[in-house]
Amino acid sequence: MTEKKLSPNYYQNIPVYRPKGIPQKILQKFGINGLINLASNENPLGPSPKALLIMQEALKKSFLYPEPLLKKLSKSLSDKLNIPENYLHFGNGIEEILVHLSNAFIHSGDHVVLSNMTFPLYSNNNKFRQANESIVPLDSNFIYDLKAIKKEITTETKLVYLCNSNNPTGTYFTKEALDKFLLSLPEDLIVIYDEAYFEYADAPDYPDGMDYLKKHKNFIITRTFSKFYALAGLRVGYSIQRPKLTECLDHVKSLYSNNFIGEVGAIESLKDQSHTQKTKQMNIEGKAQFLKELNSFDIKIHPTQANFFMIQTSLDALDLSSQLLNQGIIVCPLTTFGIKDAIRVTIGTSKENEFFFQSLKKVLS
Repeated sequence: MTEKKLSPNYYQNIPVYRPKGIPQKILQKFGINGLINLASNENPLGPSPKALLIMQEALKKSFLYPEPLLKKLSKSLSDKLNIPENYLHFGNGIEEILVHLSNAFIHSGDHVVLSNMTFPLYSNNNKFRQANESIVPLDSNFIYDLKAIKKEITTETKLVYLCNSNNPTGTYFTKEALDKFLLSLPEDLIVIYDEAYFEYADAPDYPDGMDYLKKHKNFIITRTFSKFYALAGLRVGYSIQRPKLTECLDHVKSLYSNNFIGEVGAIESLKDQSHTQKTKQMNIEGKAQFLKELNSFDIKIHPTQANFFMIQTSLDALDLSSQLLNQGIIVCPLTTFGIKDAIRVTIGTSKENEFFFQSLKKVLS
């Protein structure tokens, strides 16, 4: 059997994610704990201390299989969101939720509409399902162009992806824009509304996905405990949709893809209002710090409704990120998204942010 026949031909068009390691000379200079990672949109406060305690206790039961449907977390979330439990579906992070969505709803040859310069796994999953994609550019302000997306939708379109706020740009479209867009769509079209960062959104006109569940029967929200709740390493994602769609998703879910340590951590994180308030406040103060300190720099810093900024400079993004790494700062160059002069920078602690400003100033001067 030749190597070509080991897998379908279309696999060749799906990129393999192989993160670059930190060069040895950088590790020798700073040590792994001396580097400041502002590349991955992680919560610098870490998990709720109460969640950490209950997860440590749960480790004693790690020889047991988890409950497949995460019934305790389902109850906690249904109470918090004021929805029935059969509106909820869980997966190993949003990444697995997206796989479930494509497996449940996309057939070979289906037409799917999405944007460029957005979360790449949308397109990867489409390719796995051999869907036909229409890819719509963001507008000149790096915001989802809903009018342009609408023009690509035909009677053959099965599904549309929306990411709000968008990763990696941090930009968002308004409630008014989403209202108009959804009212113009065919009734049976599936809309996936990715809200991985919605807890950070504070704009008055930001559209909360929960407002659309009753109005649109095929509207699906995806959310995560990775970002705001700082459980990225435990992989707890979920989607919210009407029960008929939940049933479709449950058919394609792996039996034990979630672990109960992540489940109990997520439950306790929902309860710890003190920690969530600290996270919100740190992000608010961090955004203000970025805008104030970088105001005098010769750069373009884009408004954000997330926990990161997209920053454009006069330098090539790969070169800039390399120079910042030499200063001990890890950022995400957006070259692979087609934005060659931009980096994405996570909002860190006040000290981490200040170190980033100083390092950026050195590189740009």
